[in-house]
Amino acid sequence: CKQLTEQLQSGDGVHVVLRNDASFILSGELLEELLAQVCAINLSGPMLADNQLAMTSIAGVSVVVLSQEVAGQSLVRLWCDGTFGVYLWETLLNIIKELGGGPVGINQFFNSN
Repeated sequence: CKQLTEQLQSGDGVHVVLRNDASFILSGELLEELLAQVCAINLSGPMLADNQLAMTSIAGVSVVVLSQEVAGQSLVRLWCDGTFGVYLWETLLNIIKELGGGPVGINQFFNSN
């Protein structure tokens, strides 16, 4: 970290890359069923093992997918171009509601203290 901090301060070899990605967390008993409906590749089984990273398409949007375990619960993190954030949120929310699920909020996984 010290070397990175020094490079950031000097500006040598450091280029600012501004990103405005949309980020989502998907979890729960319906996770595999949801992904089977919307994902371009099969993310079941070993692909959902902890800390697996994949680039794919979900509901027609290019995404980066990272599977993790947080607070004892398996989850998938998604990142996409921010301009697709509202579309992807609404699409996933509609499908998960049809399956009997819904949003839970970030405090489900991360304590705000």
